[in-house]
Amino acid sequence: TISNLLIRIATLDDATAICKIYNQSVDQTHAVPEVTHRTKEQMETRIRSSKSAKLPFIVAYERGKRIKAPKKGRNQNYNGGEDIILPDEVHGFAYADDYGDCEGVYRFTATAEIYVNVEKQNGKIGTCLLDKLMGLLDPTYVEKGGYETVGELDGAGPQRRIRSIVVQYPYDAAQSERLAWICGWLSRESGFKKTGDMIDIGEKDGRALNLAILQKTTGASKESPHHPVS
Repeated sequence: TISNLLIRIATLDDATAICKIYNQSVDQTHAVPEVTHRTKEQMETRIRSSKSAKLPFIVAYERGKRIKAPKKGRNQNYNGGEDIILPDEVHGFAYADDYGDCEGVYRFTATAEIYVNVEKQNGKIGTCLLDKLMGLLDPTYVEKGGYETVGELDGAGPQRRIRSIVVQYPYDAAQSERLAWICGWLSRESGFKKTGDMIDIGEKDGRALNLAILQKTTGASKESPHHPVS
């Protein structure tokens, strides 16, 4: 577990780290639809898209380490240098996107996606990202915490009225144990329920893929303006 985990709104400067983490899923799992690597520019587009739709895109990270400059020694001509601050180390990210057209019949429904660096997947990072993402989508969700929020995310709540949150999870039809774990985790942590299964909808590496649909209804009011992103 990372004791000093921070969560903040993603910036375009995070796109390289986000791209690296996402491409781990492309290479090692069936949980994403792509079979080729995404680019930094494509991830920048996703960040911009979420922001323009008033939907959250967040990162979990540790602050960059400080490398202290050598102290002044016997050499009188050396006055010492400045400490070096390394960039933040992004360990995972999560975001929401429109389920279809934000002006259409699904305008109060969002999809949610969460990704964690494969080297950090036993550190509760995914749970912290899920917790904060739900807090930014559901006005009645009570955050459990276990992390620090930074910058404009501190104290922030939902920017849009979202009444339904959907997770779409592709999985290998022959290996359902991972799906069972995902469903249990989402149910236990945030109250998601599995509402559907699309059978043999895809193929990767010669394996048939199903698509599980999980859904959570938020506490948002049904009385909403027609244009949710205005």
